[in-house]
Amino acid sequence: MFDRIINVAHRGASGTRPENTMVSLRRAMEIGADYIEVDTRPTADGVAVIMHDSTVDRTTDGSGRVSDLTLEQIKQLDAGSWFAEEFAGERVPTLTEVVALTADKMPLSLEIKAPGVEKQAVAAIRESRNRDSFISSFNEDCLKRVREIDPEMPVELIVGIDPLRADEIRGLIERTRKLGARVLAPSYRGVTPELVAAATAAEIDLICWTVNDREDMKRMLDLGVKAITTNYPEVLQELLGRPGAA
Repeated sequence: MFDRIINVAHRGASGTRPENTMVSLRRAMEIGADYIEVDTRPTADGVAVIMHDSTVDRTTDGSGRVSDLTLEQIKQLDAGSWFAEEFAGERVPTLTEVVALTADKMPLSLEIKAPGVEKQAVAAIRESRNRDSFISSFNEDCLKRVREIDPEMPVELIVGIDPLRADEIRGLIERTRKLGARVLAPSYRGVTPELVAAATAAEIDLICWTVNDREDMKRMLDLGVKAITTNYPEVLQELLGRPGAA
C-alpha cells in the first residue's frame, strides 16, 4: 500500500494544536504530512463527530458522554481553550466538515471509536475522493460492518501495546487477513523485528502509533515500519528530510 515512509498526523498536528480540531488539521496540511488521523463517534442524534474520548470532558469546556449529547449541544462547546487560550472558540468538527476540508487534498486515516458511524465513515471516505484514505478501528466488529457495507473499502486493524510471542504474531496476521485489511497498526512499544518480518511476508504494512520522541522515530524507521503516527508531524518531516512549513 505504501511506497515510501508515511507521516501520519495524529489527530492533526496535536502536539502544537488542540487535537481533532480544524486548526489542528489545517496545521498538519501546512506541514505536509502524508495522512491525517482523526477519531469519530456518534452523537445522541446519530451524527458522526470528531472526538477521541467517550466524553467531552478532557478536550472541551463541557462535560458528559458524546453519545448523550446532541450535535447542537456539542457545537456549543469550546474545544480549544483547554489547550491554549489562543485557540479559544475552536469547535468540535463533524466528519462532514473534515471531509470538506481535506477532500482531494489529504487522505484520511479515519478511526471509528464506537459503533454507529460505519455508514457515515464509508460515505466520508468515498466523498474524500482519495483512494489512499482508509478506515481503522480497535473494534473488529466495526471493521466487519464496514466491509459488509463496502467490500472494497480499505481497512486497518489497530492493536495494543505489548510485544507478542511468535504464536500471537501468527494469530494477529491471520486476523488481519480475515478482515481483508492491508494495514496493521500496533503501538510502537509492541513493534519487534519478528512482527515486522511477519507483516512484510504477509504483504501487510505496519503503521505504528503514537511516536513523539525523535529517537523512537529513528528506531521505528530502523525496524522497517512503513508509517509512523505522531503528534509532531513536523519533527518526523524534518527527520525524513522533507520540506514543510516551519
